[in-house]
Amino acid sequence: MTRRALLIVIMTATFLVAGCQSYPIKRTFIDASAIPDGTYDVMVYSRGQARYAAVLFDIPDDGMPVVMETPWSARTASKDTPGKYIDEFQNRIKAYQTVQISDENGTVRAYLMVSTTVKYQIIPAGERIVVRVGRDPIYRSTPV
Repeated sequence: MTRRALLIVIMTATFLVAGCQSYPIKRTFIDASAIPDGTYDVMVYSRGQARYAAVLFDIPDDGMPVVMETPWSARTASKDTPGKYIDEFQNRIKAYQTVQISDENGTVRAYLMVSTTVKYQIIPAGERIVVRVGRDPIYRSTPV
C-alpha cells in the first residue's frame, strides 16, 4: 500500500469513528415564548448596534452549570427573567434562534437566544456545559 492510500484509509477511519460518537448534549430549537418565566442566571454577549447578540439563561442550582465563553464583550447580568431579552430579540434582532439545551438524560439545563449572525458551539466539559459564542467558536477562552 502506498503512503497516500494508507493516509486516505486512516483519515476515512478517523472521520467515521468521530461521526459515530454520541454527543451527550441535546439541543432543541424552540420558539422564544416557550422559555418558562422564572429567574435565571443570565449571561450576555454583545456585538455591534444590538445590545444582545446572544443571551444564555442558565437554570440556577440544578447541579449542572451552563457557562458562556466569548472572545470579548461578555458580561454576566446576574439573576434576571427572560422577558426583556425576548422583547429585544423580537423587536431589534429579528433573525435569531432559540435553543433549549438538555443533558444526555433529557433534563433541560439552559436556554440560548442567539442571532443568526453569531456562530456558537455547545460542548460538555466535565460537570458543566460550555456555550462558546463569537466569530469563531473554536477559540479558547475563560468562561464568564
